[in-house]
Amino acid sequence: MGLKDKRELVKELLKSIHSGVDLVVLKNRFREVLREVSPFEIPLIEQELIKEGFSVNDILKLCDLHVELFREFLESRELVGVPKGHPLDLLLRENEWILKQAEVLGVYAQALLNARSPSEASSYI
Repeated sequence: MGLKDKRELVKELLKSIHSGVDLVVLKNRFREVLREVSPFEIPLIEQELIKEGFSVNDILKLCDLHVELFREFLESRELVGVPKGHPLDLLLRENEWILKQAEVLGVYAQALLNARSPSEASSYI
């Protein structure tokens, strides 16, 4: 599957997010997308979608969904029953927060790089 086809899969997911499709349905669709698209390709596709005119807010909603699925993935791992407040619990929650912030910063940075004017760039701040 080529990058263009993968981009179309992600676009369809973004359209579903924008139209208010149920979160459970979106998670299932995103899992299907991740079967075809590497998690490493998602940020690259998001950057291309910004270039095509998708709003940063829509891309950030996709980031939220991505983080939610990553959280589920981590919960399915061996660290079951870690008590709240335990150092490992804190480490997992901090890691999740850092990953989300890094993805958000990447989306904003790409949007700023692709801004066509100072006023467009200032609209992202």
